[in-house]
Amino acid sequence: MKDFPLLSMADYLQIFNPHSYTLNPYAIPSFIVGTLVLIFGFLIRSLERKSYLNRSFLYLCVSYGVWLYAYSLVLNSQHGAVALFWSRILYIGLILVPINIFHVTVHFTESYPQERSFIRGIYVTAFVFIILMGSTLLLSGVREYFWGFYPEAGRLHPILLLFIFSVPLLGFVKLISHYRSL
Repeated sequence: MKDFPLLSMADYLQIFNPHSYTLNPYAIPSFIVGTLVLIFGFLIRSLERKSYLNRSFLYLCVSYGVWLYAYSLVLNSQHGAVALFWSRILYIGLILVPINIFHVTVHFTESYPQERSFIRGIYVTAFVFIILMGSTLLLSGVREYFWGFYPEAGRLHPILLLFIFSVPLLGFVKLISHYRSL
């Protein structure tokens, strides 16, 4: 494993160089699914443009799209620095997905006024995780496998996993309690 914690200007220029990428067959499914998710999100949003539920569903689909497209670009990368850049983008999408899942459940149950402060709190927590993406605490580097590059977890990754699994679980509990109250 080779660490690339800070990217130099030459590394950033490699990101935009087409020769830094190859067509990896393992990346095709994530690219196709990311495209379908975005199309579905914009379709749902277009059905009722003023609906907060449809808007939050679009945000969920955009988060999934960012995650899947970045994963596809990580797999297509030929250089570790380029793969690390896209791995950080991948983690941003991964961090935003559980928040948006909870946000969809809040709008679905029409309980946004009661949950406004909690939603702001989880967005602040996500912002802290996103800021930590610049260090090696969440993402310690990338490793090359036969299928391409893959991100390596940092020391705070278990806390991120706890966040990623607990926030949607809270949304699921919210849905169950909402249906029981009906």
